[in-house]
Amino acid sequence: MSVMCPVTATHPIIGGTGAIYGAIAIALSLAFIVLAAPVAMRRSEED
Repeated sequence: MSVMCPVTATHPIIGGTGAIYGAIAIALSLAFIVLAAPVAMRRSEED
């Protein structure tokens, strides 16, 4: 269990499962932004 986040973020081999969960969290947040962007654009056009 490593407490240092930058190490797990930059070195997945050292981070292990923590880096995997971090990558999944980043991927999910990026996917949410990509999916939410068109909805925000439509709402701004309606106003």
